[in-house]
Parts: sequence; structure tokens; C-alpha cells
Amino acid sequence: AQSTALSNSGRSAEARRLLEQAVNAAPKAERLYERLAEVQLSMRDGESARVTFQRLVDSQPQNLSYQLGLAGSFALAGRPERALEIYKALQSSHADDVRV
Repeated sequence: AQSTALSNSGRSAEARRLLEQAVNAAPKAERLYERLAEVQLSMRDGESARVTFQRLVDSQPQNLSYQLGLAGSFALAGRPERALEIYKALQSSHADDVRV
């Protein structure tokens, strides 16, 4: 909650530091990693978001939200070809999901 309040008040760097400390203290807390990835994306740090989303995908490979986040982070990190590979794979496996 504190990281959300910090982000909403334009203090994303503080929110990120707080979340990074939290995930170090609780490395199995998926929700903290989700929130960290959101903050990294909002800060336009595609490479850090990619690492965080990759961790989430590794822990839950069937989670479509994590896979979409990974693809988006690749695009933001300047690797659109990799993002397209993921999107195409998701399109064939989740054709009925409008998020893809």
C-alpha cells in the first residue's frame, strides 16, 4: 500500500526502493514482485521489468498476465523482435483472450 501511495504521488523511485527491500526480505511474495514490475514499467525501465517479469513467468508459466508483462518489457527494453515472438506464441495459445 505504501508503494502505491508513493507512486501515485509521483515518488516512483522511493516506491521502487521500498519494493526492492521488500522482495529481498520476502522473496516468495509474488504480489510484491508484481507491484515492483508495475513500478519498473511506469519508470520506463524495460530491462529491470524484464528481469522481474521473467522471474514471475518462471514461477508461474501459465499466468497470462505475467507473460504479457514480459513481452511488454522486452518491447520497452528495445527488443521488439523478442516481444513479437512472445505475442505470437500467446496469440496461438490464447486466441480467445482479448488481452493478447
